[in-house]
Amino acid sequence: LRRVPEIEFRFDETIQHQDRIEQILRDLREEEAARAGRPDAAPADAPCDDAATEAGTRAHAAREILERQRFVIASHIRPDGDAIGSQLAMAYALRHLGKQVRVVNRDPAPPPLSLFPGVADIEIAERVDDPGDAVIVMESGDLSRTGVSGLERGFIINIDHHVGNTMFGAVNWFDLSAAACGEMVFDLVRELGVPLTYEIALHVYIAILTDTGSFHYSNITPRTFDICRQCVGAGVKPPDVARSIFDSNSLGR
Repeated sequence: LRRVPEIEFRFDETIQHQDRIEQILRDLREEEAARAGRPDAAPADAPCDDAATEAGTRAHAAREILERQRFVIASHIRPDGDAIGSQLAMAYALRHLGKQVRVVNRDPAPPPLSLFPGVADIEIAERVDDPGDAVIVMESGDLSRTGVSGLERGFIINIDHHVGNTMFGAVNWFDLSAAACGEMVFDLVRELGVPLTYEIALHVYIAILTDTGSFHYSNITPRTFDICRQCVGAGVKPPDVARSIFDSNSLGR
């Protein structure tokens, strides 16, 4: 007689644990803000309109951008799909407005992204001598995480959605509810009055696709899918993008 192996089924609680961890991180951030006496700190029982605050900061960032002409866009060392997608979507939007834009990173983009529009034009450098009229930093908790020196001499617009950002910019737009920095760029593009072109939509979609682990993570919201719907409406083909990124290599997982 052959022995039949016993099979035991267990409920996978990893998603629940991740949700709990994210909630703990939010609570810690609120407590740290309260202890530091920051303006955004409020008593736990006080009403707080986070959406209004976020929208106000986004509008402030848009005003500062519209008043300037020359930009450097940077992100963190070893950039991932969200970093590259957010940078390039922003770059295409600024160029639509007639702005001069340099996208600068210390490290090259991951190979699966190399054939997408604009990636070949990213400058790889450890120093920027001319920060332009403004530096837009994506997805970096601290300016030093860019690995690029010289940025500190510019007017910095800090855009991030990760816990632990040190608010190092002249303008600090932080949105913990965003599933990807690409979601924030999408909103900023709309704030600037720029139409959703194919190139902008493509890079927003790449940012979201990779930072959500191909829509596997619990940070996804209805907003995420609504933005992706609009990207598809602008001409993005999800199967083609997914094959180019995930079938050739692992990225953003």
